[in-house]
Amino acid sequence: METQFEIVVEALPDNHIPVLRAIREMLGSSLKESKELLTYVKASCPCILIAGVEQTLAENFANRLISVGVEAKVRASSMSRPMLIYPRLDKRCQYHWFFGLQNINGEKI
Repeated sequence: METQFEIVVEALPDNHIPVLRAIREMLGSSLKESKELLTYVKASCPCILIAGVEQTLAENFANRLISVGVEAKVRASSMSRPMLIYPRLDKRCQYHWFFGLQNINGEKI
């Protein structure tokens, strides 16, 4: 079995607007969902944002967050299936055996 990875968010910047934009861009989530996720992460820091994903996806996601001021790192995960830490938003994503992690509209994440 291939090793899966997770993104750990250690700190958020004071300006949350670029973080919201990055989350919306990467997950295809609504503004409301992105705000809920950001509030959840802010209250839970340090925390795992997403787990059980391929290394390339985890690194791309983490690098995008880092580019907007988030302190994040990628590490090996014990999860074998993709999962977001925020359950309501996790339902918007699905894992396809061939295409990998996608939002519910079928767009690759």
